[in-house]
Amino acid sequence: PLQFKPGENAQSLCLTGRETYDIVGIAAGAGQVVTVTATPDAGKPIQFEARVRHFGESVSA
Repeated sequence: PLQFKPGENAQSLCLTGRETYDIVGIAAGAGQVVTVTATPDAGKPIQFEARVRHFGESVSA
């Protein structure tokens, strides 16, 4: 799973979940920051950074 940067979420990035996602750097593993490009069927791609998390990792506030 991926974690948004503080202050970002699907709504603030205008993501619907219907985009095609390309993730650069995912092979680096958990804890690393990756670049995500979300491409909708129509419109411009949306690029953002996210952190790769371990399954079962808790989220601290």
